[in-house]
Amino acid sequence: MSEEKVDSAKFAKLVACLRRVPGIESSIGTGDSDDGCWWVKFFIKIDHPLAWRVVQELGHLLNYVSINERLPTVFMPVSPPPYLNGGPHNYLSWVIESRKVDFQPDACAEWLDGRLPRPVTNVHAWTVVDEQELDEIWESGWLQRAAFVLKHLGRSAVLFFDNLGQSIAARLWKRR
Repeated sequence: MSEEKVDSAKFAKLVACLRRVPGIESSIGTGDSDDGCWWVKFFIKIDHPLAWRVVQELGHLLNYVSINERLPTVFMPVSPPPYLNGGPHNYLSWVIESRKVDFQPDACAEWLDGRLPRPVTNVHAWTVVDEQELDEIWESGWLQRAAFVLKHLGRSAVLFFDNLGQSIAARLWKRR
């Protein structure tokens, strides 16, 4: 990655997309590599409650969304030597690098916009409920009433749930 003056318009959509993601700091660097590819570098606030969820989501989408549908990008951590500079609060950065010249930052932004939790700025959209949490919620009773509604109103009732509710409702639909 060479630091050089680049066309900021080229990166505008991708930078705007990343700035909406919870925990990503607003200072985002961009540049072009010597081989004609591009890169974007940013910090994720490691104390943010969704920091690792953001890392997981970006890692999945940018590195390995599926065997047949891989982007020509790599998402990875970068750091100067910790023993010379300090810990991850100030020196751990994250980089998205393109691997193909014809894959532009706008295309990456469109890809992320279409696949990141929606709305991106809503922290509740980033919440994932695992099976143990689902069992605990089920045992609390209110979810049983929701399951009853789903069972009697059908699959269209899922539309009335918010992002978290959709995840729970889909699992309940499978359990009924």
